[in-house]
Amino acid sequence: VFPASDADAVMGILGEDFPEYRPFDNVLAAGLSGPGMAVHPIPMIMNAVKIDQLGAYTYTSYDITPSVARVIEGLDTERLAILAALGIEASSFKDVLNEYYGAEGKDFHETVNNVPGYRKQKAPADFQDRYMTEEIPTQMVPAALIGNALGVATPILTATVNYASAINGADYWSQGWTLEKLGLAGMGRDAILDYLKTA
Repeated sequence: VFPASDADAVMGILGEDFPEYRPFDNVLAAGLSGPGMAVHPIPMIMNAVKIDQLGAYTYTSYDITPSVARVIEGLDTERLAILAALGIEASSFKDVLNEYYGAEGKDFHETVNNVPGYRKQKAPADFQDRYMTEEIPTQMVPAALIGNALGVATPILTATVNYASAINGADYWSQGWTLEKLGLAGMGRDAILDYLKTA
């Protein structure tokens, strides 16, 4: 909920019809909570040859192999560090998959490949899919920029945005949700948290 100070009022409206809803600390915590920002674009980029050659081929668990999973785990480490810099506790992507789907495994690779709903899906047909054109500019760009503003290193987030920009001939750094567009430019940790709470 934005601002977060309105969470109780919003839950009072939604709570009866949607008892499973629960408020996050703020919209940034909510926006960086789901694994989609990693499990969607990163496997696409790392399986670019297949997508270019085959289009919407059938795959399981986004074709996340052990190597792809290690990159996703690296991005997850960056995401958790950004949230920790804001004093926000969050679950790893592995734990989120366990919570959402009951999937278990010794690491992210094993866990994501144990999600029943991820079996025999169609890969995106090309790189204009929303996995790239939406999740890169609206999740990865702001995450990397917020991380940089907080002094958190984001090499994998940054590389993913750069690769996606090159693949699509786009400049997601300027087209995406920049700190200026989000009203967070020039803010440190306390100012960001205050803004998200009270606007």
